[in-house]
Amino acid sequence: MSEEGPKVKRLVERHKKTDAYFKEELDKAIKRQHVQISKEATAYLLWILILGSRMDPHFNADTLVNRYVNAFSGHGPETFRDIGDSSLILAGIWPESLSRGAVGIDYYIEIGRLAYKKEAEASKTLEELFEELSEKFERAAEILTEVIHLNPGKELSPSATVNMYKKWLETHNPVLERKLIDAGLIPMDLKSRKQ
Repeated sequence: MSEEGPKVKRLVERHKKTDAYFKEELDKAIKRQHVQISKEATAYLLWILILGSRMDPHFNADTLVNRYVNAFSGHGPETFRDIGDSSLILAGIWPESLSRGAVGIDYYIEIGRLAYKKEAEASKTLEELFEELSEKFERAAEILTEVIHLNPGKELSPSATVNMYKKWLETHNPVLERKLIDAGLIPMDLKSRKQ
């Protein structure tokens, strides 16, 4: 027997454990945030969570609007679903990568919402799923952020609190803001306040 067989088996087992962990954390985040979401949408978010956590967080987000325009005009291989998925991954899993761009997280939330809306209009079999994802896009991104970036059952160390505050300054993510408030801090962005 080659050594490849046991390596593949260990890899498959590790992915199963990771997927089970993400499913459990996703269910907890949905419950904590009091979001009414269908089983189909929950399964789709799990798939996005697994896909996005394995992606390079530095992929070029600036081209997302170009991809949207190309999909809208029928040029190129991208679908509105691809664009919605990319927007959800950026807004929910890699929001800190958006701080380096010219536009903020709200822009990507709107692109994703519109892309899923267009996908719902074009889909014959998954219309309800993509309509729900469009309507609840921002909440879906917040759920993904909680699963990836927060551990609600654990008290924040001072350095983790500072890191979370820095991430909040970059993204103004409402999930991070709630976590900071729960830790006894009132997040303020002094740069954006008018003098």
